[in-house]
Amino acid sequence: MSTRLVWLMLGLLLSGFLVGGAAAADAPTRLPSIVVQRNVEVRHFYGYARVLASGKYAYTEVHEQYRRDGRWIGGAVTYFAPDGTRLGTKVIDFPPGADIPLYHLDLDHPQYTAGVSRVSPDSVYLFRQQPGEAAPQQTKIARHAAMTAGRVGLERFIATRLAGFAPKATREIWLAMPGELDARTFRITRLADGSEGGAIVVRFKVERTSLLRLLDDEPMFFDFDGATGSLLEYRGPSEIRDPQSGKRYRVRVTYGDKPPADAPARLPPLEAGPPPAR
Repeated sequence: MSTRLVWLMLGLLLSGFLVGGAAAADAPTRLPSIVVQRNVEVRHFYGYARVLASGKYAYTEVHEQYRRDGRWIGGAVTYFAPDGTRLGTKVIDFPPGADIPLYHLDLDHPQYTAGVSRVSPDSVYLFRQQPGEAAPQQTKIARHAAMTAGRVGLERFIATRLAGFAPKATREIWLAMPGELDARTFRITRLADGSEGGAIVVRFKVERTSLLRLLDDEPMFFDFDGATGSLLEYRGPSEIRDPQSGKRYRVRVTYGDKPPADAPARLPPLEAGPPPAR
């Protein structure tokens, strides 16, 4: 794929947004700057989200993901309600050699913004703007050796270390949480492997290390393809909020070429082409 085409697709996906460069560190409401170069693979795919408790279809994720040498380096996700209404967008950039992503989550219904605007050798800069607030709140937290940010950071942290997790092994990590303008320690545990269509499924549970998990138990579960490292399924709290209640969904999100039977009859288009046939 040509560099020109990649830039064109990025421009279409982020139409209407301001993409910041060096100024992003001083203006946390701007999006991270994603520099797309040659030899970058662009992947487009769907995520199908259902409410975990009821199984009701909640929203569709449209992913545009950039990879170099098999490693996820950035991209964007756009979220759509079942009726096609856009719910929001998340733009992601993993600086070279970093586990902590710069990202900007911008929800339309209800309006909400959060993310990571800057990472320095000793600090991580978070921001959040909730409904009714005139400006984003900003904070600086300490950076730790084993650290990432948000669900997107957890996914990549685990995916790049699949081979290093022995069965039932546990590892602790600091997780920067823009929604809380803080960071907490979590533990990642490799569960018993499963199988799907003859492929090995590598499963992980992520939960708080503190006793807060007994009061606010929101563990996250990630299922990866053992051969490719691709995410097959996520279960846990979502960054997307119910447009009616304003509360975060708890979801099961599946990824694959074939839409589930309860997915909308007309899916949002992928930048790479039309939705898969039903």
